[in-house]
Amino acid sequence: MKLIEELKFKHTISHQIAFCTQKSLQTIKKAFSQVDLSEMTIDDAITQSLITDFEMSEFQAIDTYFNSKTFSGLIDENTELYKKPWQEIYEMLKIELKK
Repeated sequence: MKLIEELKFKHTISHQIAFCTQKSLQTIKKAFSQVDLSEMTIDDAITQSLITDFEMSEFQAIDTYFNSKTFSGLIDENTELYKKPWQEIYEMLKIELKK
């Protein structure tokens, strides 16, 4: 990610950064919401979308996705769901979550 690369210190071995204000956290959230999902795997794109759209933590998004019926269908080769665009799979997951 370009943002992460820009945040890295260039002249020290430390890579620890603290965002302590509400404004800084909102700025980071805005930057991450502009991630180009087209270059990600299906799993990454869907979990990132859950984080953004449902304000989930990364752990919650991963847990929700990998424990869903949608994911079960995705890994079942007989459904051929893996051939569909990630956006269509994500729409299926959103419908599942509404139930």
